[in-house]
Amino acid sequence: SRVGRVIETHQFRCDSRWVSRCSTHPTLKKGAAVAVFVLLCLANLTSFAGPPLRDVIDSQIRSAWEREKVAPVGPATDAEFLRRVSLDLNGMTATGTEAKAFLDDPAPDKRVKLIDKLMASPRFARHLANTFSVMLMERRADTNVTAAEWDKYLYESFLANKPYDQLVRELIASDGVDPATRPAAKFFLDRTAEPNLMTRDVGRIFLGRDLQCAQCHDSPLVNDFLQSEYYGVQAFVVRTVMFNDAAAKKQLLGEKADGDVAFTSVFTKETGVSAPRLRSEEH
Repeated sequence: SRVGRVIETHQFRCDSRWVSRCSTHPTLKKGAAVAVFVLLCLANLTSFAGPPLRDVIDSQIRSAWEREKVAPVGPATDAEFLRRVSLDLNGMTATGTEAKAFLDDPAPDKRVKLIDKLMASPRFARHLANTFSVMLMERRADTNVTAAEWDKYLYESFLANKPYDQLVRELIASDGVDPATRPAAKFFLDRTAEPNLMTRDVGRIFLGRDLQCAQCHDSPLVNDFLQSEYYGVQAFVVRTVMFNDAAAKKQLLGEKADGDVAFTSVFTKETGVSAPRLRSEEH
């Protein structure tokens, strides 16, 4: 998957040297089925084997610069670097006191030290939590898990440097029963476990493939975005059901045993039936 090609480790922390180098460029502004699905997602997310991620990104940037005839004007000044890296890692600019301390520091490695300091700050965890909250939930209305619970869960996950594979497992596999992981069930609960919505969002967020067009037919724009792939993913999530726990007075997630899905192309009228599978199993 595309996501698999941009994830080099399971950890949230990134290489400070990579951040430092990028910042100096002035032009760079629930059951068995769910368990299997998690493993397949993670296989896609972590299967990339090749040159270091920073080398791949640097190569693509250099190629784009050459193609557009763009040339860097030189390394960023200390003030420019401070502003950019503070916004990137903490989501806010440095205070006056912080700026003065950095600008007056004569140490040659002060940029690396600044990156390490910003990433060790609780602000880093808060900024990532805010960023991931929008990416995962798109500011949906809180229906079953409150924003406070969700924000606390993400913040504490980033603060503890929780591995990405663990976070994904919790988001996809939590049934909402265990209070410790119930906030993670918001990903399904606040989408009411609606199969088409879950298929689109799981494909887009975790597999790096926007399969929405393939709900009705093979994509006319992307040759390998197929209707069979869409329903292969849906066969995982369609087994998930919501039910009301009267005693606990809350919605929970369960799983039914069957869920193979049938589909028909609105263009060609071809039909098919899919059990749970990802595209990687077909190729």
